[in-house]
Amino acid sequence: MKHTTFSPQFRKAAIKAGKELRLEETTSARQTKNGTIEFYDEVTKCFYALYESGYIRRSVRSGWYGNGTWKAYQLNPQNRIPNGTNYMGTPCYNTERVLLGGWGQLGKLASCVAAYRRK
Repeated sequence: MKHTTFSPQFRKAAIKAGKELRLEETTSARQTKNGTIEFYDEVTKCFYALYESGYIRRSVRSGWYGNGTWKAYQLNPQNRIPNGTNYMGTPCYNTERVLLGGWGQLGKLASCVAAYRRK
């Protein structure tokens, strides 16, 4: 089930925003068909992907000197939902991802790129 559909105008705006953030667009033909927009950040050596489903992820190479596997981190905001208490009476929570529309994903992309580069 798709959360939103990226229009051609939005794709152009996303690619322009990526260029302003000094990101290289690396979307493959398969990703375009599936409704994904992917960028590569040369500064931090990681990928950012925007999905039509509303998710946004950062993929980072892990391991010694970046020779390991890729790890994907979800960058969507979260809501904590109360889920009763445990046997000791401590409150328990479920975590729910907030799915973002296209323009919300672009805003989150910009803030995450800036924050990760400051690290």
